[in-house]
Amino acid sequence: MDVFPNLSVDLGHKVGFNCQSLRENSSAQGGVPMKKQAFFLAIVILLCGAFGCRKQTEEVMGEAKLAFHAEADKEAIKVLVDHFFTAHETGDIETLMAVFSDDAIFMPDDADIVDKKAARERFAPSFEHFDFKVDPSVDEIEVSGDWGFVRCSYLMNATPKAGGEAVLHNGKFIFILKRQPDNAWRSSHFIWNSNNPPHIPIKVKCP
Repeated sequence: MDVFPNLSVDLGHKVGFNCQSLRENSSAQGGVPMKKQAFFLAIVILLCGAFGCRKQTEEVMGEAKLAFHAEADKEAIKVLVDHFFTAHETGDIETLMAVFSDDAIFMPDDADIVDKKAARERFAPSFEHFDFKVDPSVDEIEVSGDWGFVRCSYLMNATPKAGGEAVLHNGKFIFILKRQPDNAWRSSHFIWNSNNPPHIPIKVKCP
């Protein structure tokens, strides 16, 4: 009679033998005491459990490590987006363009796709002629490996430096981001559009 009759198949699959073969071999060699069989099987069970726990621990630690890096990446991306908004309010074209990779693609509202050089030429005059006050909202951030995206919405007052009424812009945009060789995040694609009625800007007086 097997000491552990229900373990023959399970342990056979895990360690390459079964209790039936153990019994047959022990009978052929004059028999192995039942206590020794029980002790041997107990050791096998402990070893299987130990290796199983180790594998499970490694899997949990691996998932925790990935989650930690994903959160760190999201924080780094938030800082990058903050630089984008701050650059608008300070009129700093250099900081603004540093948010984007050299090969970045810009997809503006009601206009053709442009590269980084053309985008700079588009932004620069705005900074020369307007002061901006931005009220942004980061609505979504996701990271997967070396790629990520940020979805934002914003309200922005553009006040003419020469004087006059401010124009309120209400819109949204998406940054697609790519990790660079130096491990820094940069926007590789930038898509934005306005919620204002077409060609009818909302005018408000500055507070």
